Amino acid sequence: VEEQTRVAGCILIAEHRDEVFARLAHDLGAMGCVVFRATRAEEVSFVHAHSEAVLTLCNSELPDASGWLTATKLRMFRAYSRVWLYAPQQSAVDVTWARLSGVERVLYYQGDLFRLAEQVKENILKLDLRSRYPSTPSCHRTAR
Repeated sequence: VEEQTRVAGCILIAEHRDEVFARLAHDLGAMGCVVFRATRAEEVSFVHAHSEAVLTLCNSELPDASGWLTATKLRMFRAYSRVWLYAPQQSAVDVTWARLSGVERVLYYQGDLFRLAEQVKENILKLDLRSRYPSTPSCHRTAR
């Protein structure tokens, strides 16, 4: 019960694949989080505003825009938005893009859904999601 109180918050998942969304939403719901979904990049800002999400988890490979572009657009409208991307593989330009777009963390999961779910849970437990704004300025922080 104490753990659920500590991590409770609204989280937006930008994910077009049903099986990935279902797994993440189930795990986050079990941790006491309220989960919202956007299936396309163009929905992210709208859903974020209406859900008052404290964190946005974004697939780096949405069908209509990259996760980097999606994060940048979201932060243009909501400057203090916490955005984490997840990607199957690390790229040489990730650190640069993270700095430019204000992405707080990048999770690399090698295409393994169970690995992604574990990384999300581990990183969520390290945060206080009751606060809508990060306690430190966003910069490039990557998690593996």
